[in-house]
Amino acid sequence: MVRLLVLLLVFSPFCGTKRRGEAPPKITKRAWADFKPGSFARYRMNQRNGGAPATEYDYKLTLVEPGADSCSMEYEITMNGTTTRQKYDMPNGQGIVPAGTELKSGNETLTVNGRRLRCVLKETELDQGGVKYEYKTWMCNDVPGLVVKMEMHYPNGEYTYELVEWESKK
Repeated sequence: MVRLLVLLLVFSPFCGTKRRGEAPPKITKRAWADFKPGSFARYRMNQRNGGAPATEYDYKLTLVEPGADSCSMEYEITMNGTTTRQKYDMPNGQGIVPAGTELKSGNETLTVNGRRLRCVLKETELDQGGVKYEYKTWMCNDVPGLVVKMEMHYPNGEYTYELVEWESKK
């Protein structure tokens, strides 16, 4: 389940809104490789499956060391008072937008902790073995990992990831 969550965050689409007279935002950074060690993003995640009660947990990704081919990462998941930590290497070439059919793209501004983030929004549909997944992903260059929010809908369930805190080391 932890690996699924990591993959869902890594393979998500883009974030934000156009201001009058400004060009719309574009994603110009690589998800983690363009940030400095210690940069992190913390998310509140909510999972609903069928009629079961929703499961909520805290998920934090921290960049340990960027590299030419991959980034050394640490993830931390806290659920029901229990925290799990693990380090792993994330290939730099992994895409942010799920490979699938792009349904819609645009720009939107989201506010996190009082800070306005101009995001690129991508809506994507992915069919895996006859199961259809629909993604909405908001991404912003100012956020390590780029993902500000992601919604994934599938038969009998959904996941929601919302950025609650982040730090970009310079």
